[in-house]
Amino acid sequence: MDIASFAKSAEVIAHEIIYAYGMAPEDYYPAEEEVLAVYVFGAVNAYSQTLKLDEISELMFHVAMISVFSHQFGYDEKKTERAYQFCVKCTDKSYNPVLYTVFHRGIDAFFLLQQPEKLEADIKSIMSPIFKSMGIDEES
Repeated sequence: MDIASFAKSAEVIAHEIIYAYGMAPEDYYPAEEEVLAVYVFGAVNAYSQTLKLDEISELMFHVAMISVFSHQFGYDEKKTERAYQFCVKCTDKSYNPVLYTVFHRGIDAFFLLQQPEKLEADIKSIMSPIFKSMGIDEES
């Protein structure tokens, strides 16, 4: 698989997750943005694992995620790289156990992409406690 094809597939995965969440990234609270970025990172990671591992290099994965953060989240060049590095750190449980769990829920989410109702419910089950901890009404 070439890098452009992998990046396009990663963007489709991100788009499906963002669509299931039901809100445009520019309307996210900062905490939502971080959580969705890590969740998408996990889903794209799961996709890469379904392919032959020798086909997807770390560089290809990096470029694909930069494309996702740029085109799907609307990040500028500097923010895309920060988001990528942040997501990589979240794959380490000792960095942030909550976001490590979100990363793994994103891995599971890859297998829910063909079940939008279940995907939406999964995302909202992650976001609900975040909103609660911030004192934000989820409907606002």
